[in-house]
Amino acid sequence: MKNFLWLLIPFMVFAALPSKINAEFTTNDIKGVTKSVERPSQENGYFLIGTKTELDWYRDTVNTLTNNDKAVNAKLIADIDYEDGIWIPLSAGVGSPSFGGIFDGQGHTISNLKIVSDSLKKIKAQYQQNLGFVGPLKGTVKNLNLVNVYVKNTATGGTIPNATGGKEEKSISMGTVAGWVDPAGKIDSVTVTGEMWAYGDGQGVGGIAGNCHGKITNSTSSVTIHVINLSFVGGITGLTKKNVTISNVHWQGNIIIDNPADSSQTYIGGIIGDVYEGTATITNATFDSETVQNSIGRVNKGTVTADVLEYGIYTIKTKNNKKICELDGAYKYTVKDGVFTSNMTVDSLVFNRKFVPGKSSTFAVPFAIDKANITGAKFYKLDSVSNVTGTYTAYLSEETTKLVKDRPYIVVVDETNADSTISISGSYSLTSSTPGTTKSTDNNWELQSIYKYTTGADRGERRTKTYGFVARDTVLDGKQWHAGQFVKMGTKAYVYPFRVLLEFVGDVNSLPKSAANVFESEPEVIEVHFPENAMAEVLPKNVLSPMPKDTVTRSYFDKFENRVIIFNNDKKFTTNGKEIK
Repeated sequence: MKNFLWLLIPFMVFAALPSKINAEFTTNDIKGVTKSVERPSQENGYFLIGTKTELDWYRDTVNTLTNNDKAVNAKLIADIDYEDGIWIPLSAGVGSPSFGGIFDGQGHTISNLKIVSDSLKKIKAQYQQNLGFVGPLKGTVKNLNLVNVYVKNTATGGTIPNATGGKEEKSISMGTVAGWVDPAGKIDSVTVTGEMWAYGDGQGVGGIAGNCHGKITNSTSSVTIHVINLSFVGGITGLTKKNVTISNVHWQGNIIIDNPADSSQTYIGGIIGDVYEGTATITNATFDSETVQNSIGRVNKGTVTADVLEYGIYTIKTKNNKKICELDGAYKYTVKDGVFTSNMTVDSLVFNRKFVPGKSSTFAVPFAIDKANITGAKFYKLDSVSNVTGTYTAYLSEETTKLVKDRPYIVVVDETNADSTISISGSYSLTSSTPGTTKSTDNNWELQSIYKYTTGADRGERRTKTYGFVARDTVLDGKQWHAGQFVKMGTKAYVYPFRVLLEFVGDVNSLPKSAANVFESEPEVIEVHFPENAMAEVLPKNVLSPMPKDTVTRSYFDKFENRVIIFNNDKKFTTNGKEIK
């Protein structure tokens, strides 16, 4: 009987100790553990890890335990270079058991980890299911830096064998810190840099976690993600299927869809790829990307509560239960035309674009505005473009009642507008929108709203017939241009969102003939003509006297003296209101 009890003792210790998170892990002989050269020391229930071999020993120890917590704690006591070695995730497998311990990086760095499914499946097929530093996480990872981590998965959801010989129906979860995060799991104060490649279908791919049901807080990711097939991809987490909390996070990187079978089924977001179900509570979550426009790629059956959600050229902020829409007039990375991605009602609008008081610029917005709700500026629409003695001029008329949704305008901000902004009051229903146009009376010219950052090169063959508005004196393609003109776009010219372009859309044969009876090409410069007394209202008072109704007021650029001149009877003035004698 004594011999029988002696045989049971090691197995009793093996079963009891892992569930005690703060207990000293005393056994030195766990069946199946790959022995490394170094077994780390312990202190207050934590393994103290300072070398690559100690990290391997800890990982192999965790991965041998079979209880559902795997609650074996560790602290890093030094930076570790993993030297591009293949890393087997902590608690690698299909999700049960998961890692239930605490891994505290204490501000240290693990660099050059490689997590590659093709290598892992040679060890065990189930290791492909959840890729990351931790596979399935039920505990906590905190205060850790992962530098130059490389994650690659070629597996497809529904193809991984399970313990009973069937196929695991769960989606593949692929992250850097963790593949899958249990509702009890936490990731806090982690920074990550690196690269990810997702080749298989049905993957949740995230710059921190692939599939998150727990918490991610106070963390940043600078990870570029390549997607080859259908996936749910987020800068922070790819998928959420239960209640999740994400706060104080930032992702900087790009999501590159290289060759998807159907890109319409690949959902990408700067924070979350897909809120499949459950509630995502998001606070102070931001991202910076040239290829991603929206904070969330899709909200399927779930709900979102957030203080800030970014949608490229506009941002929705919630404060005191009020929704505020901020329009970004300086956004450069819009993936597609800046339309509202879903219908919504907001309590107020903020247009963060600055204007020059007393000067003209261009303006277009994807919603209608009553004139009573907008102050600080006057708005003008295109009537015609005419050629008078060789000078092409766009003639405008004032919009007096309502700014029409998507219509392009020329705007003149009041000279007394000290803060150089346009104030928009009232609540608005925002709906899907496309850029609008206004044609001249002869249909030869078209003023066009622009909702995405556009360069001359983007216009292709249309560039030679496209004119951008010069907001300030500048040099483009080696030529000097001056504020207040439409000029032909060069290849290096650009226009930001919520601006306007002018395009010649008619037949060149409709243009006036020269003295040699040869049709002219499109002009290089088009001046802008405001209605009678319009400029007088924005210039200093008493500079321009009232004009007779039959007086033709015309402005043009004096190329010899670098001045824009306003004629008024027998006097002439610069647009700054100074008389030229």
